[in-house]
Amino acid sequence: MRKRTRVTVSLAAACTLLGGIALSAAMSAAPALADYAPNANDVVGGGSDTLQYMVDFAADGDVAADPGYNDAGNLYKLVSMDATADSNARFSWAVGASLSNPTAGALNPTAVYRGGTYPQVRINGSGAGINALLADTSAADPTINFARMSSNPTAAEGATAQSNGWQGLQDFVLGTENLRAAADLTNNIPCVSGTCPSGTVPGLSAVELADIYEANTPNCVTWSQLYTLAGKSIPSGVSTDTIIPILPQPGSGTRSTFLTDLGAAAGLPSGTQLTPGSCTTIGEENDPTAITSLSSTTTNPIVGGTCTPNCAADAIEPFSGARLDLYSGVSGNTTYGASVGQANAYFRNPADAYPNTSADVLTPGIEQLTGSPVDGAATYTDTRNLNIVYRWTDQISTTSWQPGSTLNWAETLFCDPGGPTPFFQTAEGKLLIAEAGGNPATQSCLTSPLT
Repeated sequence: MRKRTRVTVSLAAACTLLGGIALSAAMSAAPALADYAPNANDVVGGGSDTLQYMVDFAADGDVAADPGYNDAGNLYKLVSMDATADSNARFSWAVGASLSNPTAGALNPTAVYRGGTYPQVRINGSGAGINALLADTSAADPTINFARMSSNPTAAEGATAQSNGWQGLQDFVLGTENLRAAADLTNNIPCVSGTCPSGTVPGLSAVELADIYEANTPNCVTWSQLYTLAGKSIPSGVSTDTIIPILPQPGSGTRSTFLTDLGAAAGLPSGTQLTPGSCTTIGEENDPTAITSLSSTTTNPIVGGTCTPNCAADAIEPFSGARLDLYSGVSGNTTYGASVGQANAYFRNPADAYPNTSADVLTPGIEQLTGSPVDGAATYTDTRNLNIVYRWTDQISTTSWQPGSTLNWAETLFCDPGGPTPFFQTAEGKLLIAEAGGNPATQSCLTSPLT
């Protein structure tokens, strides 16, 4: 049983800590480098694409000039390596790959996780993040300090950490978000009219999603079959198109959470993931173009046949609510950070030349499905934890991190029950999490290691 303790925010303590660090490090801060590779004392993490911008903003600030941890002039830095090589979180393909078949030509982009080391395949996804952490067994000089995870760490992963000599794992929950199925903003149809006004797109239940995602060709589920499966008559005008179910890439925490939820809906044993059928295709996690790129396609890429009006109208994908907030300029919780509106949203059109302005803002073109499902059940929603996971031995280390401080890096950044408020739990840290689309209202740390 894991016990958590809520750590309250003490802004004054945080300001004192950061001010002291900045003062002691001001004379010895290293010069900026053109392409920074973390040094031996920087804290480095990787993993989930879902948490990518929350930790990026907390490290280096946001576009509203809210400062991040590294802006305080600290000698040693918080470095969170992006899951994707592209800053818009798009998948990288080699020549010959396509949006409809991205894994056939994955570029497998790399990153240098420590200065003076070889490039490594970029860590993309919660599973990839925790696997990299657990495989980094050089406790005296690790390359990876923490994993970003949108799925919860497991007891098996804690046991591996214990066998590695780390006593187990610490899990800092920096906030939550809502995972739902998403669809094309303007053309999604089981709407009888063929076009759903914004905000009225029907929902899908977990049972309906399980039916859709476990189906095998040639028996893929159509929009009209949702009524048949629910024992209802098919209303006039409902599309008979085949639904195009998209899943994130293997290793994604969103993928594992979603398939575990669908497994429960399908009556599988607790914790068992639904096995996707051959009607399912793969797209990069939290990339709207997995859906919107099909807007020029009228032939179903999985089973053939015609999509009407186009195949984007028939595609669905589990999608992070936090990422859609970031696309739309919406705060994950306005108690902590303000919404800035679509014109000031974070992502800009990569086809437009530098410098981008608000006229170049990139709209996602999709929305989460929140309406009433055909079967009358609740709309699928998973309010899930957003986790920073690291070695328990780092949590209890007596080695101070920044010059002039007695705190280790874990206490400085994430968890220090009874001590000064760590940066991610300060008002500044919560603001940056909210500005990146997350909801920092609920934060917690383990009081004993996960084993």
